[in-house]
Amino acid sequence: MPRQSTAASGAVNPLRALAALVRLTSAPAPKDVDHSAALCRVCAWYLDDAGWTLDGPTHTICDCCGAESGIDDTTPERIIAYRRRWTRGGHVWFDPTRRPAGWSYDEGLPSDTQDRSSAARH
Repeated sequence: MPRQSTAASGAVNPLRALAALVRLTSAPAPKDVDHSAALCRVCAWYLDDAGWTLDGPTHTICDCCGAESGIDDTTPERIIAYRRRWTRGGHVWFDPTRRPAGWSYDEGLPSDTQDRSSAARH
């Protein structure tokens, strides 16, 4: 069970909320990836190692978009900016050897990723 915030204001941590949203709306995990691994906050790809733990970022680099946890996903604005750059660049895989055969951006990511970015303003 996640550790509860001790903040008196009761404010929700936006990064935790974003991670939960991505997990709830993401596409099924590829068969060759550990289903218990965390998701990339930028592209929703399943990471080999959790990008964040209760102790903070692990600096895991996403095989799909190349985002580094703790660097490229520290604020909603950074996540959106990185995702936009990656999208404008044509969704090129950081590690093409890990790209599943037949993978496409439209099928590999949640269908509402772009809508969430602009409308929800994580």
